[in-house]
Amino acid sequence: MRNLRRRYPSLDNQKFYVVRGGLDLHSGHWSEFAPLEPDLPLRILHVGRLEPVKAQDVLIQACARLHDQGRDFQCRIVGDGPLKTPLQTLIDKFDLRDRVSLLGAKFEDEVSRLYEWAQVVVLSSRSEGTPMVVIEAMAKGRPVVVPNITALPEMVADGQTGYLFAPGDAGDLANKLAALMDEPDSLVRMGLAGRRRAEEQFNLDGNAEKLFSIFCRELPWVLRKTPEPSS
Repeated sequence: MRNLRRRYPSLDNQKFYVVRGGLDLHSGHWSEFAPLEPDLPLRILHVGRLEPVKAQDVLIQACARLHDQGRDFQCRIVGDGPLKTPLQTLIDKFDLRDRVSLLGAKFEDEVSRLYEWAQVVVLSSRSEGTPMVVIEAMAKGRPVVVPNITALPEMVADGQTGYLFAPGDAGDLANKLAALMDEPDSLVRMGLAGRRRAEEQFNLDGNAEKLFSIFCRELPWVLRKTPEPSS
């Protein structure tokens, strides 16, 4: 919303309601989450198509910096796409074959299990909307580290449910991950805070009720014209 108002000043005089999307947090993969164990090596997960906008190269470069510092970690990158070969070449260049793995595309149940494997979920994109990966990670009780762009600062409470880093800055991303390694108990604290945030802001049932109440308040004539279902 802040970005929209800055871009279109005339919107300041308009009435807005913010109704977020979300997940069904009461059934299926997202209703429960495994406790997060703050042990090392740090387990890092990235989920997204292998394409330039997702910037997995930034994450791999951050991992190279952690490796050079002697940090202990494992990173798994889920997804397929045109950059698979260049990204594998980058992994080989930094001698990260034992630390960083390209897993390819996975089904939803497999991704759900990978969230539970992970201790932190990273999004390294150069541009984003309102990514479901962030909501899914928080629903699974995992902290997230994301670039400070578009809607992400509204989704992630910096220092509470994860960290924001300067977009495209592998050094800053590495520093944020190193901070989690230095204070592993923060993984648990941020993960639980993320689950609470998902329940409060990204619960699909609750947000559907909010949207319906707005329609009732602002468009009552439309609802009055809605035909009754036939018996």
